[in-house]
Amino acid sequence: MKIVCSQAEMLKSITIASRAIPTRTTLDILECLLIDAHDGTITITGNDLQLCIITKALGDIVEEGNVCVNSKIFTDIIRKLPEGDICIECDGAQNVRIEGMKAKFNIAGRETREYPAAPVVNEEKAFEISNFDLKEIIRKTIFSITDNDANKLMAGEHFEIDGRKLTVTALDGHRMAIVTQNLDNDYGKFDAVVIGKTLSEIAKIYSAEKEDESEKTRISLSDKQIKFVSSQTTIISRTVEGKFFNISNMLAGDYDTVLKINKKDFLDSIERASLLIRETDRRPVVIGIGEESIELKITTTLGSMNEIVPVEMEGNEFLIGFNPKFIIEALRVIDDEIIEVKLVNSKAPMKIENDEGTYKYLILPVNIGV
Repeated sequence: MKIVCSQAEMLKSITIASRAIPTRTTLDILECLLIDAHDGTITITGNDLQLCIITKALGDIVEEGNVCVNSKIFTDIIRKLPEGDICIECDGAQNVRIEGMKAKFNIAGRETREYPAAPVVNEEKAFEISNFDLKEIIRKTIFSITDNDANKLMAGEHFEIDGRKLTVTALDGHRMAIVTQNLDNDYGKFDAVVIGKTLSEIAKIYSAEKEDESEKTRISLSDKQIKFVSSQTTIISRTVEGKFFNISNMLAGDYDTVLKINKKDFLDSIERASLLIRETDRRPVVIGIGEESIELKITTTLGSMNEIVPVEMEGNEFLIGFNPKFIIEALRVIDDEIIEVKLVNSKAPMKIENDEGTYKYLILPVNIGV
């Protein structure tokens, strides 16, 4: 194998593929990247048996072939090479030579036959969505998954399609995020729980790429596997087994109190209250619902704070407490200037949603001891 490409292009591609390299593994071949040059295309693959990332690198193929290289060593070398064209070649004994300007490296490669093949995902169930919309959906929901492996379903996000409507749901037992998106075509039924880490990596990859709102991702589902294909990168991941929670009961019910609040004022006030909270503290922010304003109060070992935020209110006056982190994370991803907050009483969840129904955030209250 012999390929020539720019240092920047190779670094970009191996950085993407390396997101699938495990931090710890008993299979040392998984610490490698697979470089393949065939049929006019150079691809770089990372695979940890749960997540597989295959991305293209623009360059010239002088001689077809493939080789596995240690991800860390190879990435460190490419990163330190000067800008400009680099040449990577491998001989029959898997010796890899890397040249860039005046620098020349020789490292040991590995046979590709040891490397795990990418899972095969059929196209029986598939749909398309723009890269921008997919990235935004992940941004607006990913914070609501749990990082506790005890409940795999809560560590993933539920992707469900009914005709032209995509609904993505994430929950962790204390809050829930739901985002809906209208699709260009009728895709029938689609139902999968996608691992949160996979979605996080997709969002990072798409954020690093040049923004192109016309670029689309094709998402295909088969037994236990889901595949995301864009023009440059293919991401294949295991899905989470099991049936997702029935959330219809959580969303049902009438809300007696409705607040209309300036989102920035509300967010700024809660962030100021959070200045008095240590990481080990579990102090809630107490919100007093009034006719023309809400009063935020917090008392910790560091001090106390209270602030008045004007609102438009219909309904009842009462006190309710929340973990401020949960409100902050929801408000930060909402783009609306004015938000609608719905409440029942001090024991029921807060719901934040818009009239179009494109997002819903439910946050459980905490006991304030009154």
